[in-house]
Amino acid sequence: MRVLGIVCEYNPFHNGHAYQIRKAREESGADALVCVMSGHYTQRGEPAIVDKWTRARMAILNGADLVMEMPSLYAMSGAESFAAAGIKLLLAAGMDVLSFGCETEKTNVLYDLAALFDQEPAVFRQELQQFLRIGESYSVSRMKAAGRYIAQAEEILKQPGSILGIEYLKALRREGRKDFPVVMVRRLGAAHKDEWSDGAGASASGIRGALRQGRILREAMPLQIAEIWEKIYESGAYCMGDTLLKEILYWRLTEWTPDQIRQAPEIGEGLEYRILKMTEGDRSWESLIESLVCKRYPASRIRRGLMNLCLGISQENRERARWEEGPGYLRILGIGPRGTELLRRIRRESSLPLVTQLHRQIKDLSESAAYTLEEEVRLTDIYTRFLVNPNFRERGWEYRKEIVKN
Repeated sequence: MRVLGIVCEYNPFHNGHAYQIRKAREESGADALVCVMSGHYTQRGEPAIVDKWTRARMAILNGADLVMEMPSLYAMSGAESFAAAGIKLLLAAGMDVLSFGCETEKTNVLYDLAALFDQEPAVFRQELQQFLRIGESYSVSRMKAAGRYIAQAEEILKQPGSILGIEYLKALRREGRKDFPVVMVRRLGAAHKDEWSDGAGASASGIRGALRQGRILREAMPLQIAEIWEKIYESGAYCMGDTLLKEILYWRLTEWTPDQIRQAPEIGEGLEYRILKMTEGDRSWESLIESLVCKRYPASRIRRGLMNLCLGISQENRERARWEEGPGYLRILGIGPRGTELLRRIRRESSLPLVTQLHRQIKDLSESAAYTLEEEVRLTDIYTRFLVNPNFRERGWEYRKEIVKN
C-alpha cells in the first residue's frame, strides 16, 4: 500500500483542499491518504471555526482514509515546529509520499531554501544576525538574509503556503529523508490573507469571515460540505470566540506580572510590556492584535502569543510535554474507506503508540505523552466555551466523542 500524507487544518474544508487531495492522489499514485490535522486550535493562533471531529468528517468525505490529530501544543506553533510535528506523525503512520500546497511553480527554489535553512552556513547566520540587530522580526531577517544567496527567495518567503512547504522539506531533511517523494500542488483560488474573496475560489479566511457575518459561501465548498455547514450554522455549533477571548485575556492580565506573561510561548523581548500597555483601554480582539503588531512582532506571532496566554499555556507546559522531541502518540479522529487497513499496519510498524480510546490508553503512554493528551482534554473543555450555542458548552467532549467513520 502506497500512503500519501498531508498536514492540514481544514478550517474549514473548501474547494482548494478538495483539489489538492484529488491532484495529489493522481500524481502520487497513492492507494491511501493519511491527514495530520490540527485539533481545536490552529497554527494561526485561533480556535477552529468548528470542532475537530466535524472537520475530520469533512476530510473523510473528500478522500481521506485516516485523520490524525496534531496536538494543540504543536499546532499553535511557528511554521518550523508545526511542520516538524506534522512530518514526525506522518512518518510514524507509514507515509510514503508527502503532498503540500504552495503558491509558486519554482519548486526547485523551495528545495534550495530548505537546504539553506537546514544547514545555516556561517555567512548566512551572520547576515541573519545583522538584520535582527536593526530590529527586524526573525521571519523578515531570514527572508532578507536568504535573498542574498538565492534568487527569488524574498518573493517566495512572502507566500504562507510556500513557507510551510519549505519547513516540511527541512523537517524531512532532519529526519534523514532529504530525497523523500513529494507532490507539490499549486494553490487555487484566493490567497490565505484575502479575507473577503467570494466565489468558488474563496480562501479559508474568507469563508470564516463570511460565516461570522451570517453567510455560507456554498460555492466555495464541495456540495456535501456546504450541506453540513447549513446544519452547523442552524444549530450554532460553530465558534465565535473573539469577545470571550478578550475577556479571558483581560482577566489573566489582572492577575499576572510581566515575568509570568513572559512565560507564554511566543511572548518575550519586551512584548509582555506592550501587551500590558495596549490592554489598558477597551479594544476589540482584532484591534488589540493590530495595536501590538510592529516591525519585530508580526500578527501571526501576536495571535499565538495571546492565545497561549488565554489558554494558560506556558514554557513549563511545553517542558512537561517534552515539546522539543515532538508528539509522542498517534491520535485517531477519523477513519475512511481504507482506514482500518492502515490502522493494522500502524499497529504493527509504528514507532509511536496509537490512541483510539483515550480513557483506556492514556495510562499506557509515556509520562510526557500522557501529559500532552491531558492538556488536550483541558483545552477542549475551554474550546466549547467559544461555541455560539450555549447548549454545546460542556466538559468531557474528549471522553464522549467517538472516532468519525465513513
